[in-house]
Amino acid sequence: MVYADAEDPAFWQGLHTDHLKAVILGMNDAVAKAIVTRQLRKHGFDGVIVTSCLYDDEADMIKRAGADEAFLVYSDAGIGLAEHVREALYGTDSY
Repeated sequence: MVYADAEDPAFWQGLHTDHLKAVILGMNDAVAKAIVTRQLRKHGFDGVIVTSCLYDDEADMIKRAGADEAFLVYSDAGIGLAEHVREALYGTDSY
């Protein structure tokens, strides 16, 4: 795990991504996530980039910037919650 300021040029100069397989972006700002995604791709990172988003338009922007997945917090959490309810009612083998 790396905690860093993505706006710090020294961070990008010293970043070595050759040993990384995945990056999870944990910042709140959607524009910042898109910028970091573009920077990672520009620096040759070809692994998986995943982030959370609140809205579809943010997810689309970040994916266009090069992210592989954008987890929609509200809708994906709701789907997960519904799955837990289904399992509680009917078990794990029923669909």
